[in-house]
Amino acid sequence: MALQKGDSVSVHYEGKLNDGTIFDSSHDRDPLQFIIGEGKLLPKFEECVIGKSKGDTIEIMIPAQEAYGERDESLVVPLERSLFDIEDIQEGSVLGIETEDGPISVYVLECTDTTVTIDGNHPLAGQDLYFTITIQ
Repeated sequence: MALQKGDSVSVHYEGKLNDGTIFDSSHDRDPLQFIIGEGKLLPKFEECVIGKSKGDTIEIMIPAQEAYGERDESLVVPLERSLFDIEDIQEGSVLGIETEDGPISVYVLECTDTTVTIDGNHPLAGQDLYFTITIQ
């Protein structure tokens, strides 16, 4: 039976970058479950299963601008360390900060004794994403 918008579906997937690096995979856990068209995943990821059936495998590429957007270097900002209430900030950490538009997650790129450089880009921003998806 061909899947359509509004159907619940379970898939196993593997996501790779242009250089072949795997950035995510469901193969070591339960399949990903979602409702087609609900908008909880990247639109192209949801749409690619429409018309497919259990057992089908799909390979798709989602360009950066349709995934997490292009990198915006203006979102890389050094801030005074004193602005943070956290004493033990480390490179690679994810922090929640308040902005005029509400809370956002930022990634700590660099820490010094006086500054913390944060990046407001999604870690996959600027990357084309390649998925192999198998419908369960």
